[in-house]
Amino acid sequence: MPSIPSFQPIRNIPLPEPIAPATGGASGSDAFSSILQQSIRNVSQLQSGADTAINQFVSGEQDDPHTTMLAVQRSSLAFDMFVQVRNKVVQAYQEVMKMPD
Repeated sequence: MPSIPSFQPIRNIPLPEPIAPATGGASGSDAFSSILQQSIRNVSQLQSGADTAINQFVSGEQDDPHTTMLAVQRSSLAFDMFVQVRNKVVQAYQEVMKMPD
């Protein structure tokens, strides 16, 4: 009977930095813009990390498929959430534009 290999511990996968609250001195549009830019950078960072994990797994540098799949799933979820937030912002903008003067 073949032996079952033991599980290796999951390596630390860097998480994106939390979004800092807006400062009191910034205007609303500046604060929103900075939060949006930071969110885009976080999603991009997670996608880049997933690409790196995939390349390392395919090249044999990393032999743990779990770490690779976690990085890919984390990237996918972050992107999906960002798209949903974007959709809600667009929807809110459209509702505001429909309001009479």
